[in-house]
Amino acid sequence: MEHKHGRTGELVVVTTLTRLYDGATLCLTERQDLIYRGAASRPTDAAPPLARTFSPDVPLHAAGEGTWGLHTDPTLLMRFSAATANTHRIHYDWPYATGVEAYPGLVVHGPLMSLLLAEVARLSGVTDVASVKHRNLAPLFCGDPAQLL
Repeated sequence: MEHKHGRTGELVVVTTLTRLYDGATLCLTERQDLIYRGAASRPTDAAPPLARTFSPDVPLHAAGEGTWGLHTDPTLLMRFSAATANTHRIHYDWPYATGVEAYPGLVVHGPLMSLLLAEVARLSGVTDVASVKHRNLAPLFCGDPAQLL
C-alpha cells in the first residue's frame, strides 16, 4: 500500500499479486494496482446527470479490419461486479456514482477492459499470448463509445 498525491488529490495505491500454481509449476501471475481516491465534491445545488438509455447489444462487435467496438451497459457491469466480488458501487449504483462520487456515469471496471482486450486477441485468431499488460489512463464510463484495437 502506498500513499500518493495525484491531480485529483490524495490517493492510495494498493498492489496485489496473485500467483496460480499447478503443483510446483507457476501457471499464472497477476498484478493489480488498485487506486483509491477521496470522494469528489459536487456543488450542493447541482443535480446528478440523467441516466442514459442503453441498447441491449453484445459487448463486442467487429468495427473494421482489426478494430472492435465495445458497448457497455449497466447489466454487464453489475454481472461483472458479481462475478468478481467487486462491491464498489461506482460500477453498478447510478445514484451513488453520479451523486456521491460525482462521476458522469457508471465506471467500467479496469479488469473487464483487460479481459475484453484478451478476448479481442482470441477472436482475431491470436493463439500465442504469453502475457497481457493493461493500464488505465482515464476512466471509461458505461455507454460511452470505445474501440479496441
